[in-house]
Amino acid sequence: MRLQRRWVCIETQSIKSLPAAELHQRHTAPILRKRRFSQSETKERRTMTKAQEETIEEIRQEIPRFDFYNETSYEIKEWEVKETEWGTVVLTFETGRKNDEGTLASVLCRKSRQLFIGKRGGVACYIYNEKTKRIQRIQGLYNCMIKGKS
Repeated sequence: MRLQRRWVCIETQSIKSLPAAELHQRHTAPILRKRRFSQSETKERRTMTKAQEETIEEIRQEIPRFDFYNETSYEIKEWEVKETEWGTVVLTFETGRKNDEGTLASVLCRKSRQLFIGKRGGVACYIYNEKTKRIQRIQGLYNCMIKGKS
């Protein structure tokens, strides 16, 4: 008898029951049981600190100055905030011209950034340095907004 496991197809989000030999790790992920947390464990879960929330709000206010040069023809296309297990918040956003979907400007003229915000509100980003062939860490909100473009 073959070993049968239940898997979720990543592309279609449907549950499949396939033999383990036929599964491709790239296209499927195992179904994980939902874990119930006790009250003490839910209190230990981390939430954003006040400093992180203030830094995110400051970044949102500074984006028009750095990316749009205070013009009204630009907008924020994507905005994603994720909390990590160790207390750092990862902010990913993309900016571009209004109504540029499906044009060449949506490929060439958009700016995207990924910023890491520490527990006390410090901002850092990472860029690849072509000269040294290494990843370089940039610290500070204004340095990240100026140099951390991709």
